[in-house]
Order: sequence, then structure tokens, then C-alpha cells
Amino acid sequence: MSMLRLFPRNIDNVYPGYWPGAWIFGLVVAGRLAMGINGTFNPAFVAANADGIPFSTYPAPAAQTVIALFALLSLLNLMLAVLGAVALIRYRAMIPFVFLLFLARSFAGYAVLAVHPLVSTASSSASSGSAFVLGLLALTALGFVLSLMPKSGNASVGSAA
Repeated sequence: MSMLRLFPRNIDNVYPGYWPGAWIFGLVVAGRLAMGINGTFNPAFVAANADGIPFSTYPAPAAQTVIALFALLSLLNLMLAVLGAVALIRYRAMIPFVFLLFLARSFAGYAVLAVHPLVSTASSSASSGSAFVLGLLALTALGFVLSLMPKSGNASVGSAA
């Protein structure tokens, strides 16, 4: 039955899971929208402060290239967050699948960084950016589990219309 919730036959506005999962999904989408917007439109600040990338040690062309790549990655994250917002507003049956996309993107990112580690400042390992991302990942995992659980009682989020 969980597979049917993950890949619904009909993509409608009926949320199939436990209702707190939809609320958590809204928080995750809001967090990802904020990260995507901030990283796309202010990439140098976010990369230097939240991720600890030491631009002052890079030659100017290398720093500009890293900033551009960071902005492109943030744009991808913004597009995934917009997809999540559309699912939340109009296609709630897709919430479990979009949770899965968010988790896959996060874990794949950690895998890539394990193979190609970032050089960052020493203080970045305990930065507020890292704490925010890990908190968002924990919320995403919790929401994913709740979205696959059956509804309790008659409580539902959304309607078939």
C-alpha cells in the first residue's frame, strides 16, 4: 500500500498520508524555497558564510566560477522547491514522491561531497547553515514517513476537487 502512496494512480489533490506529514511538507518546502532564493540571488554571501567557502584564497576567475556554479545549484534547489509548492497547493497526492525527491537530492549531495570534498573554513563545520540543512533533512525524513502512513480517522488535507 505504501508504494501506491508513493506512486499514486491519480495525481489529484487528495493527500494520502497522515496529516501532520502535509504540515511538515509545508515547512520543508518553505525552508527549501528560502534556501533556493537566497542561494540563487545572493550566492557569494551564502557560499562564503553558510558553507564556509574561502573565496579570499581563490584567484578572482576561480571565485567567480565557483559562485556561478553555486548559483546554478541553488537554482536547481529552487526549482525543486517550486515543484514542492505546486504539489502542496494543487497535487497533494504527489507529496510522498516529492519528499522522496528531496531525500534523494540530499543524500546524493552528501555522496558527491564524500567523493569530491569541499575545502571550507574550519568554523563552517558547526555553522548555522549546516544546522539548518541537517534540521531540514530530519524534518524531510520524518515527513516522508508520515506521508506514507494511512490517514487517522476522517481527518484529511485537501479534497478531490
